[in-house]
Amino acid sequence: MRRLLFLMAALVLCFCGCREDVQQQKKLVMATNATFPPYEYVDKGRIDGIDAEIVRRIAMRLGYDLEIEDMAFDAVIAAVQTGKAQVAASGITVTEDRKQKVFFTDSYVIAAQVMIVLKNSPIKSAADLKGKRIGVQRGTTGESYVKDNIQEPERFQNGPEAVTALANGKLDVVVIDGEPAEAYVAKNPNLKILPEPLVQEEYAFAIGKNNKALLDKFNAELRKMKESGELAAIINSYRKTRLIVVFPANSGTEKLYTQSVLEQIAERLKFKIEFQDGNLENVTAALNVTRKQLIVPMIPLTAEEENLFPNVGKFTAAEYVVVVPEKSPILKFSDLNGKKVGTRKGSFAEHYLEKHVYPPQTFPDAATSIAALSAGNLDAVVIDKNTALNLLKNNKNLKIMPGTFARETYVFAAGKENPDVLKEFLASIKLLQSSGELNAMLEKAGEAHKTPRQTVAPVQENAPAMTDTFWGSIKFSFYNNFIKDQRYTYLVQGFFVTLQITVLSVLMGIVIGFLVAVVRSTADITGKLKLLDGLCRIYLTVIRGTPVVVQLLIIYFVIFGSVDVNKVLVAVIAFGINSGAYVAEIIRGGIMSIDKGQMEAGRSLGLSYGQTMREIILPQAFKNVLPALGNEFIVLLKETSVAGYIALQDLTRGGDIIRSQTYDAFFPLIAVALIYLVVVMFLSWLLGRLEKRLKRNE
Repeated sequence: MRRLLFLMAALVLCFCGCREDVQQQKKLVMATNATFPPYEYVDKGRIDGIDAEIVRRIAMRLGYDLEIEDMAFDAVIAAVQTGKAQVAASGITVTEDRKQKVFFTDSYVIAAQVMIVLKNSPIKSAADLKGKRIGVQRGTTGESYVKDNIQEPERFQNGPEAVTALANGKLDVVVIDGEPAEAYVAKNPNLKILPEPLVQEEYAFAIGKNNKALLDKFNAELRKMKESGELAAIINSYRKTRLIVVFPANSGTEKLYTQSVLEQIAERLKFKIEFQDGNLENVTAALNVTRKQLIVPMIPLTAEEENLFPNVGKFTAAEYVVVVPEKSPILKFSDLNGKKVGTRKGSFAEHYLEKHVYPPQTFPDAATSIAALSAGNLDAVVIDKNTALNLLKNNKNLKIMPGTFARETYVFAAGKENPDVLKEFLASIKLLQSSGELNAMLEKAGEAHKTPRQTVAPVQENAPAMTDTFWGSIKFSFYNNFIKDQRYTYLVQGFFVTLQITVLSVLMGIVIGFLVAVVRSTADITGKLKLLDGLCRIYLTVIRGTPVVVQLLIIYFVIFGSVDVNKVLVAVIAFGINSGAYVAEIIRGGIMSIDKGQMEAGRSLGLSYGQTMREIILPQAFKNVLPALGNEFIVLLKETSVAGYIALQDLTRGGDIIRSQTYDAFFPLIAVALIYLVVVMFLSWLLGRLEKRLKRNE
């Protein structure tokens, strides 16, 4: 017994080591639920997404090391309240109720709650929701809105679970945030998003009420990111908005240049891009296809035609000017016709001159064309204004003609649901311009090949093809869930966490259960230890009368609320205390099942009460209760599946992460179930061997 107590104390000391205050260590802890793409999701073992990237950059600027805790969505606010985390993020909507609990930063994105339905669903709008089976993610504003304005919804732990239920016909509609909805629908071709959002909302980061200084610092950095366009660039890079470019038929070489520029912008901002030939009708029709879609009409538009679009934004990539000698006879732009005009090969100016003035002489770069002009080999040069100003600093014999010869302007149009996407897109391009990246893109576009580039999706080596056959689909699904991106590692890592928690909790449960059982049985047999017996009864009543997940949350958020303690230790304490209550009654039952004559015989032989218990009663009791103890340990193994509530990636949580990436419920759930089953069968085999050995020793 002493050895067992010593072992438990050593284990607690190893895991405890209650760390110093997070702020003193310059560590910033962010609580989130990583099943919320594109804001939070797990990618190759790392939590990524819009929120994660924003907080990473702010933490770096403030000098903090960032640690991200992945937990249940309805626990992220509690994590900030209790000091377990300093920042909470997972598409958190600002509400009056939440303002009473935490501080909110400035909002960083406008979002919407949307409705996902099956493609053949009769539901067309919010007016059709009454009486339908509505699924929501627990703790979201979608849940609150449906409950307050429509009816009681069916609540799910996360978005993928609700969407899976919808795809399997268990629901009629899922109400959830618009951005994750698009990610879910992209992986489920039988689903669609209704065009009209249910309600608009703003996202912000949550910070504890006791951390006003961090709130001010966080807001200051967030505002800088907004003003510079960096914030918009981050958001756009994760949204993967579709950029549809519509050219008029037979648009010539100008199309090749523009296509190259927009391809590079789309690649830099991680947008999907699609090129079409068409007319104005194609453009207006494309605006109503899906949300998160922008149109680039390369068709010349009149002011009246631009008014056809709900949202229009223009962006001037470059202004082109005419450079001439100081005493040039060229006084106005119309004088260029028939003159020897030079420009950079492949530039927008080359295409513009070919179309509107006269075919120019082309040079590999702007400096070479200016040198030719200085040598008298040209009458004029057309280049972008910024380049001209730089090149003419050391050339006093040349001048820039007044006015702008041409503007490289792009028109971007968005549907009525996408004003914020358009605004953020333009802000991202301005950021590219201010950093000099856009100029590099324009240069590269001019050097591009004369044929359109073909974008080919990378081929995944050894990836099985998706087929219509049963076994082909199984093979593909298995690869997608476990082999691709080494997703099986989530199960492997989760299994070892589960095993660690279970083993340590079993040891703790045995110690607690044994002590409580001895106290209670002693009180029953001798009538002594009444005070301790009363305390043990209260312990048993409370622990057996409340769910283990509630006990886990109380220990993490309340008892250790102000201490940054190892979460494995928290889980071990919670499950150990819970298991100890059941082990105590199992052992007490075994002790009380031994005939009273055994105790009397031991005492008559001169043994003390303790010696009689240790040498006679307990060995027999242990053999009697061994099957029940084995069953309790098996139950404990499975109970640890709720450890994900406090951001522990156990075996069950590993399966959840895979499901959140593949939206396939079958293989991840079956794999988790099989692993539990194999472990339980192994434990049952060990117990059987032990029972046989005890029988041989009788």
